[in-house]
Amino acid sequence: MATSRRTRAAPGRPAPRSSARNPAPSALEPIDPAASDEEFTEAAPQAEAAEEQSSASSRRNAAGGRKSRRLQVQSSAKTPAYKSGRVLTPEEQVERRKAVKSFFVLTLCLALFLGAVGAGWYFFLREPESLIKARAVLSEGEGRYNLIESTIKNRQPSQARAAFNEGLKVIAVPELGNAKEPIDEHDPNLASKQLAFKAVDLGKKIRATESRIDKLERDIKAEANHRQVMEGFRKIAELDDAALVEHEKLTGLFVKNPVEPPAGGRDEYVADYSGMVQEVKSQMTRIEQEQARRLAAITSDQEKIAHGEVKALVKQEQFKAALDKLGEYKDKFEQGNFAHLRSFVEDSAKQAWESAQKYADSRYTDYKAPGIPKAIGEQALRDARTRLTQVVDRFGMDEYISQAKALLEKYPTP
Repeated sequence: MATSRRTRAAPGRPAPRSSARNPAPSALEPIDPAASDEEFTEAAPQAEAAEEQSSASSRRNAAGGRKSRRLQVQSSAKTPAYKSGRVLTPEEQVERRKAVKSFFVLTLCLALFLGAVGAGWYFFLREPESLIKARAVLSEGEGRYNLIESTIKNRQPSQARAAFNEGLKVIAVPELGNAKEPIDEHDPNLASKQLAFKAVDLGKKIRATESRIDKLERDIKAEANHRQVMEGFRKIAELDDAALVEHEKLTGLFVKNPVEPPAGGRDEYVADYSGMVQEVKSQMTRIEQEQARRLAAITSDQEKIAHGEVKALVKQEQFKAALDKLGEYKDKFEQGNFAHLRSFVEDSAKQAWESAQKYADSRYTDYKAPGIPKAIGEQALRDARTRLTQVVDRFGMDEYISQAKALLEKYPTP
């Protein structure tokens, strides 16, 4: 019974070795069944504990092994395998050299193709510099022509005149044959025959505007003179005697030349501005009426006679002669009051000089205007010199004669 129990407690396990401290009992010694049962009873729990400890250790070792294998697998997946450099075979080396050579050949061919395209554009497709310049000049000239039209429309003759001169100057380049006929087709400087003909046509269009610019300048001057004359009629009763005489002179000159009254009669101007001239003529009787009214206010017969003679000389701008005539009357009629007549002559001379100087300066400005036609410029200069010469010849007063001579020396002779 003891033996079978011992066998069930540790199946498949060898019997425990005997130790020196507990030697195995001798075969000759009798075995006590009760002692054997006690020994087995004491050893059984120890064997079972040892078995349980061994089983737990086996399970831990198995689990640890599985965990170690998993870590090894993960480590193997993360760590790249070592790649040893493979030596290319001779065939592979030849193929690689062929690929590199093909790449460089292709790159060279592409560069040569692009260079050929660029050279072809430069020598065959690119526009010459002269042609580019000719087109730009023609475009600028057209811009000047458009500016002329807009400034004429806006009644700006000075700006139109400047654009006129600039337009003709711009297109006068060798690349366009200087915009003059005939066009020399064999001229090496000619950029394009077609563009040259366009420049000629453009020059004709620009020159055709000159008469319109001249007409606009005359219109503006005639309108300004007309306003001045009509303003004199509006306040005729307020004018002093000198201003009334000056107004009378301007009115008489205007009906003969509405554009440049001091320059003398111009029948073509009278025809062009006949409406203005007729309106002024219809008002001229008011001057005679005003003069009659003022003369009637003079009670002395001697003063009336003196006033008439002095006034006639003032109208002729004979101011020195008028003062001399007034001196004669004063000596002859000592009791007469001629002081107002002397002021009248002096004021008339001053206003006449200021008007003459203003006119001469205006006409000289016209003469110096850039681009003004030669004939018009020379006529303007003659008008200025003529008016100053009249001052020298008529006024007879050194104060104004010296100033007129100074301006005559400044102005050139046409």
